[in-house]
Amino acid sequence: DEATAAEKAADKMSGLFDASDTALDAVKNAVDAIKESIRERYESEKDAIQKNAAAAKDAAQEQLKNAQDYKNAFKSVYDALEGAMKGTQIQSPEMDETRRKEAQSYLTSLQGTDLTKADGLKDALADLAKPSQKMFGSFLDYARDQARTAQLMRGLRNQAGTEVDKAQLQIDAINATIRSIESSSKTQLDALEKKYKADVEAQQKIYEDAKLKNDLLKGLDTGIKSSADALRQFAAATAAIEAQKAGGTGRPS
Repeated sequence: DEATAAEKAADKMSGLFDASDTALDAVKNAVDAIKESIRERYESEKDAIQKNAAAAKDAAQEQLKNAQDYKNAFKSVYDALEGAMKGTQIQSPEMDETRRKEAQSYLTSLQGTDLTKADGLKDALADLAKPSQKMFGSFLDYARDQARTAQLMRGLRNQAGTEVDKAQLQIDAINATIRSIESSSKTQLDALEKKYKADVEAQQKIYEDAKLKNDLLKGLDTGIKSSADALRQFAAATAAIEAQKAGGTGRPS
């Protein structure tokens, strides 16, 4: 009779709704699992980028320290030579001629060598900075010796200055490298975060679409054409998530 038919139809729809809810729960569980997988992959890739950037920066910082130490060493030599040149006096207490000649010979031997390792440089400069005119036969001889000494000092000072300039160029280059590492790391992290958010949103959309179809199936939206049409749409949503799980892409197909 009509009552029995109606009761059977109601039972059928109730079973259909229960099946639909079960399918929706399955979609949600699958989406949550994939979202968690996406999050874990994101955290792993983020950690790798940060560690690589930190290692590269540490190496660059070590190079920077070495370059700065190198510059400071030659700057110290440069300043000593510059000071000795300015401090040379025409009149001063008498000193031993042998020491002066030895100092001049020592400066000559330093041409083209590593001045930062010239342990006797400061003593030689001290000897030459206070010459005595009395050890020369004439003022002309004295002036010539002074000129020769100043030339030696100037050559070594310029040599040290060249190394200071080279070191500064290296320091500038290393600082530029550090800035590049920081910029590149930020760019990678920004791109990774953008992709992560897009992937998560895509997964969420799969669930939201499935939920909408489930609501439509239950008649919660008056725009539904038929229960069969709603079922077909919901089946398409569940098929998409299953295909995605099988493919292991983490993205909707």
